[in-house]
Amino acid sequence: MYDITQKHFAYNSNKIEGNRLTEEQTSFIYETKTIANIGGTGIKIDDLVETNNHFKCFDYIINTVDEQLTEDYVKKLHSILKAGTSSEYNEYAPVGRYKVFENEVGQIATAAVDQVEETDLVKHFCNTSV
Repeated sequence: MYDITQKHFAYNSNKIEGNRLTEEQTSFIYETKTIANIGGTGIKIDDLVETNNHFKCFDYIINTVDEQLTEDYVKKLHSILKAGTSSEYNEYAPVGRYKVFENEVGQIATAAVDQVEETDLVKHFCNTSV
């Protein structure tokens, strides 16, 4: 009942507001958290949201170019980037805070969480001239 209500409520509520998704597309998004099948691979909604958030981050940087680079500023950028993504609800990938788990960039391993002194890195970059 919960899943059916989620799908129907989202479809009908959004339809009233002029959303052009079909009921089938709405169900697909709910069930898979992806849109479209391109080459057999769906596009993750988080990828779309995060890409759009990149544009917002860039605008924020342009609009605040005269502000000092601080730890809070860096965290604000991360908050803008991750807003509306599944990271907002993931305790292991906290939005606007430092990471709490190891991550990868492609197939490249990155530094372990306990090997990085974030505040030292931020201080270094905040005191570096461009």
